[in-house]
Amino acid sequence: MDIQISGLEVEVQADYDDGVLFGTVLNVPPGYLEVRYTVTIESDAPEDKIMEMLDDADKHSPYLDIFSRAQSCIRKVNIVAQKDY
Repeated sequence: MDIQISGLEVEVQADYDDGVLFGTVLNVPPGYLEVRYTVTIESDAPEDKIMEMLDDADKHSPYLDIFSRAQSCIRKVNIVAQKDY
């Protein structure tokens, strides 16, 4: 997009209750309750051009998609028993 960037930082924060992981908390989802991200960008480009670039990046981000859309998750299990000889 021909935007000069001299610095870029993305900070990600997430809220979750790790008590669910350890079985000490019930009735709370085991995943993130909320995910937030802050983009700090150093550029002399106009703000509207920077925002357009960031909006376009969000549209193509697989990580943002995973956090913002329910995913199909399929478990496959292979159990191999040891044979006694």
